[in-house]
Amino acid sequence: MKYYSFLSHILVGIFSILLIACQEQHASDLSTTKISRQDFNNKTTETYFRKQPTTKRYKFLVDVIKTPYKNQVEAEKWLILKVEELCKQPNGLDEQTARLLNDELYHSEYYTAAEKMANFLLHSSYAKTFKSTRGIAGAILASHYNFLKEKDSLSKYLKILEQAIETDTTQWLKLSYFSNKANLADLNGQYFKAAVNYHHAIEIASRQDKKNLSTLYQNLATMYLNMDYLEKASEFINKAINLVGIENSTIDQLNTAGIILKKTGDLEKAENIYNRVLLKAKEKNLRGIMAQTFSNLGNLKTKQLNFQEALNFYDASDAICVELNIGFGLLINQINRSEVYFSQKKYDLAIAQLLAAEVKAAEFDNTKINTELYECLSKSYKALGKQALSDKYFRKYVENKQSFTGDLPRSVIIEWELSKEREQNLIKNNQYELLLQKGRAMQYLIAFISSLFLLILSVVFFYRNKKNAIYNERLKLEKQKISYDLELKSKALLIDSLKNASIQNTKDWMKQELQQIINDLPESHHSKFTDLKRKLNTQNSKSFIDEFETRFTSVYEEFFTNIKKIAPDLTPTEIRLCALMRLNISTKEIATLTNRTVGTIDNARSNIRKKLKLEDHINLQQFLLEL
Repeated sequence: MKYYSFLSHILVGIFSILLIACQEQHASDLSTTKISRQDFNNKTTETYFRKQPTTKRYKFLVDVIKTPYKNQVEAEKWLILKVEELCKQPNGLDEQTARLLNDELYHSEYYTAAEKMANFLLHSSYAKTFKSTRGIAGAILASHYNFLKEKDSLSKYLKILEQAIETDTTQWLKLSYFSNKANLADLNGQYFKAAVNYHHAIEIASRQDKKNLSTLYQNLATMYLNMDYLEKASEFINKAINLVGIENSTIDQLNTAGIILKKTGDLEKAENIYNRVLLKAKEKNLRGIMAQTFSNLGNLKTKQLNFQEALNFYDASDAICVELNIGFGLLINQINRSEVYFSQKKYDLAIAQLLAAEVKAAEFDNTKINTELYECLSKSYKALGKQALSDKYFRKYVENKQSFTGDLPRSVIIEWELSKEREQNLIKNNQYELLLQKGRAMQYLIAFISSLFLLILSVVFFYRNKKNAIYNERLKLEKQKISYDLELKSKALLIDSLKNASIQNTKDWMKQELQQIINDLPESHHSKFTDLKRKLNTQNSKSFIDEFETRFTSVYEEFFTNIKKIAPDLTPTEIRLCALMRLNISTKEIATLTNRTVGTIDNARSNIRKKLKLEDHINLQQFLLEL
């Protein structure tokens, strides 16, 4: 009986290995296939185009779009002229060809030609009957205005896209809709709504569609970056880049990675990425990306205290923004330039830039930008000694930050992610049960066949083997279920702790404001506020760590034993920290829960690595997960 079971597992294993090997060989063949690029000859292409009948010229344009060229900039200039001609005299253009042309432009890097074609298909009287082209055109223009951060236009074309997907079931069109819906929510500071729509797009995307999945992960990274949630931003940008590889990563993904590296203090790597992006943008004449990258380089130079270089980069970015009418870019550069002047103690110049930016910011109503703007105005007025104005903008800054990027919005998103994990865990449990049932069915079948050959002896042997296998599987499933429950309950406690921390911060701020009011009142009135101060001083903190340790120990008994064997000199505090990391709790959340700073937690992690004698290339958290 054991022999046949073993043989069947061997055969299944060999078949799986062969299947995986074939898939990997196919993937390897694809990855090593080099795309042959040719030179674009304007004169030859134009001559051939003119020789074509009118009905075939459009299909020739499709061929040009699909052909990879070394000098892509020249090809784009020619395409823009042809699209403009087409928009003026669209003789012979039918709906099917228009959809094909629009579709190829959407998936190309010819952004200007795509925008012109989309505007023609949506707004010209000639194409008003082309119903099947509206969705693609709406997707192109939604992406365009998302880049410009123009919320009203983005909302307008998002509605067109929403109407289109009611009848057009193209998968990437649905992905574009949910992605742009999330982009709009992100611009409005509605981060929970943005996260839901990004994740919905990820769910409906094909696992093989690495390009779109990578873009969606990058969008999530940008959203978390807007929330100043650097750990989550770093997690998702790494997912995006790892999915397609650094060489195939988009310029937007590299720019996002550079911003995260800059914010985390790795300025050298950030500068290398920015220069790489700038080179790619110049090669493809992507002027908008160049403006964005010049601005990013300016921020980096400000961080390095190279102020004149920073101002030069902002000027270069401004020149392109004026040329392309990118008002949002000009607004960001004004705020960034004020940081340079502030660092140089030129506070009047800083405030002049910020007040001009405040007027322009009203056009965009962007929560993230408003928060940064108010913070800069507050500290600039404070530096000039204008305390009343500083307090005014500080209150605006606190209101924006707490409403959109504070602990409460983060905890809401964490709670939603927790519910998604519950749902996924339920699916996993059902899958385990199904596998268990299939295993039982297979064992019954083998038992029946074996009984024909081995009779009573084989039946007895099978019964014992089956009983042990089922018992072990049940134990394994129970342990996994307990593990899932622990993670879910720990994250639920984490949410409560974050909420409590947010409430306590608000109470502390209220106490400071109340104390200021009391100080300004006559002493005879002070006693009236005694009871209110006492209520504000009360705290109701939940002992997260104690409950966490009790649950963790009951599930992972071997974890403490194993880690003490490897590093017997670990302190109880360090062992507790290891347990928190074992459950994928982030550094910032650990700091909040243990009432320590992020720096203290990072130092503790370094000490733990030394005591565990881990080499540099070994990830501490991965080591603990496998322990």
